[in-house]
Amino acid sequence: MSQHPNVQSDEGPSTAPAQRSPVLVIEDHDDVRELVCATLNVLERIAAGAATGAGGIELARQIRPSIALVDVYLSDTDGFTVARQLRAEHPSIFLVGMSGISDCAVADRACFDAFLQKPFSIEDLERAIKGFAA
Repeated sequence: MSQHPNVQSDEGPSTAPAQRSPVLVIEDHDDVRELVCATLNVLERIAAGAATGAGGIELARQIRPSIALVDVYLSDTDGFTVARQLRAEHPSIFLVGMSGISDCAVADRACFDAFLQKPFSIEDLERAIKGFAA
């Protein structure tokens, strides 16, 4: 567990390639965040999760992820603001927006490199991050 109160870290299996940087999951629903982190572990990715946008931005400063999955509707802010901040601080980060509302994909695509509509399958998640090989 991280020392940050809004952060849950979940290290992947020992078979996860060491050269890959972690995937950051910013999601305010604990069950969804934990499931996405566990799924990323199955896909041999190291995952770290944050429950708030502020917690996610702080965690990104610590772990320098190559990919961030960001819920569009967070309890403390919106995912578009978080995505813009992450992009400003980490220009090469691959950003994936997540929402149960399909209109969000059109609302501000400039923030995200990919978009997942909830609920999504393991295959959908794999496809969203597969194009980014870091």
